[in-house]
Amino acid sequence: MGAHSSSLYALYDEEILVFDTGSLWDFSLIQYAKPGVADACLTLQDKYGADVNLLLWSLWMAQRGILLDQARLDLARKHIQPWHAQTVLPLRQLRRALKAQYGTADKRIEAVRAKIKAAELAAEQQVQYSLEQLCNTWPPANGTTPATNLAIYFEDVGIAEKDWPEWYRQLALQDE
Repeated sequence: MGAHSSSLYALYDEEILVFDTGSLWDFSLIQYAKPGVADACLTLQDKYGADVNLLLWSLWMAQRGILLDQARLDLARKHIQPWHAQTVLPLRQLRRALKAQYGTADKRIEAVRAKIKAAELAAEQQVQYSLEQLCNTWPPANGTTPATNLAIYFEDVGIAEKDWPEWYRQLALQDE
């Protein structure tokens, strides 16, 4: 894929596989397409207020050997917050409100919702580009794994260990 390819251990069909990826956006599309990942991400977003872009960024950084710590997470959140709050969230709220108010039966309204979703995805792609640029110069650190970076993120968001997704537990077992 990209010129900066490296590998990530990921749960897929109950086996750990290695994937080559380039940009954060490409990586996210690959991860999100795997069975169960989209549902798990949306559950973490809706139930716990997790930012899926930060979650995927933490995994993407791990594949590059970049350790996530609280200072970096705080910096990243501050870096993307204005765009996220002023662009991504309003588009998501509008898209969801239209579905709740009008359902999905009217093809014209669905066409409008599809355009809003496309704008929302473009706005999220900008968030990911910003995150990618932020960590461009951060050096790799020995011992960085997807599980270590996700643990930092989950703890920060306040997700109790008992509620961590099963695919995370599999990642953690691989790291032992």
